[in-house]
Amino acid sequence: MPRREKIKTPCIKQHENPDKCLVIHYGHGLCRYHYLQWYIKKNAERRADNQRKFKATEHGRVWFRDYVRKYRKRRFFHTRAKYMNQRNGSTLTPKELASLWHKQRGICALSGERLNAHNSEVDHIVPLQKGGSSEVSNLRWLHRIANKAKFTYSDEEFIRFCKKVVDHTAKRGAANSS
Repeated sequence: MPRREKIKTPCIKQHENPDKCLVIHYGHGLCRYHYLQWYIKKNAERRADNQRKFKATEHGRVWFRDYVRKYRKRRFFHTRAKYMNQRNGSTLTPKELASLWHKQRGICALSGERLNAHNSEVDHIVPLQKGGSSEVSNLRWLHRIANKAKFTYSDEEFIRFCKKVVDHTAKRGAANSS
């Protein structure tokens, strides 16, 4: 098969910057950028089929699981905002959640523990069931366990309840040690 001749001409498609298009072509008349767009469209079905086959293998499943984990970690605030918006019908942006996180310095508002992607949840200061909203002024980051324990209590109710638990446990401990 004869080798294609390298030709340096402008692309047949027009870029906003014509200097960007002046690249070496291999007879198809497209610059590298437009050639890739054309190739992806032309081979979309074949690529999708190959991806399905790869995901069906053990190596593909492990790779895809790891890819999804890294993706979620990289887009932590995006995922949380999307989840909150779907669940509560709010219009939170990832930037608002990120600024809230940075304002709290990644520390739980109730327990003072360090938060990360695995142990953090967004809490409504005034619970939705008690008329609270999903505005940023009514949100804060809590440790997952603290948020589950708080449930629909206000802060005062939750602290009162925690004190009762501590008092009851102390009485029970004193009774058992006697």
